[in-house]
Amino acid sequence: MEEKKIDKEVVAAISMALCSYLGDNVHDNESGVLTITYTNKHWNNLNR
Repeated sequence: MEEKKIDKEVVAAISMALCSYLGDNVHDNESGVLTITYTNKHWNNLNR
């Protein structure tokens, strides 16, 4: 059976990605809810 070697940089990149994904490294806790409202601004007001 042939043994394959993996670069140290690849192992480090995968480890850091897994640590970030599985860890608590989230900057913002998002609610997952989008609120879209209409706001009449001066630049899009047709009744000027």
